[in-house]
Amino acid sequence: MEALVVFYDMKNVEPKKRTKILDSLFGKQQQSNYGKFSYQVKGILPEGSYIKPIRASLIVKKRYIHTIQKLFDENVILYKIFTIIVQKEDFEKKKFF
Repeated sequence: MEALVVFYDMKNVEPKKRTKILDSLFGKQQQSNYGKFSYQVKGILPEGSYIKPIRASLIVKKRYIHTIQKLFDENVILYKIFTIIVQKEDFEKKKFF
């Protein structure tokens, strides 16, 4: 299966904005009422459509690359994209290594 590797650099982005970008990309767990209620906020990338092997890199299925590029371009994040071949089962694993 063909996938894309995205290497990105957010060292020039302030921490508050960086957190918002990553939350919108991957989603987050939110709690309300002093932790009494907990729910998941979905991100741009659904579960099982990406692998995050190490910091500042992402292996993504080809159909999601345009949304990632749009998010990175809007927030002036430097990135490089490369095409690779990945086994389909790798996306189903929770941990890559």
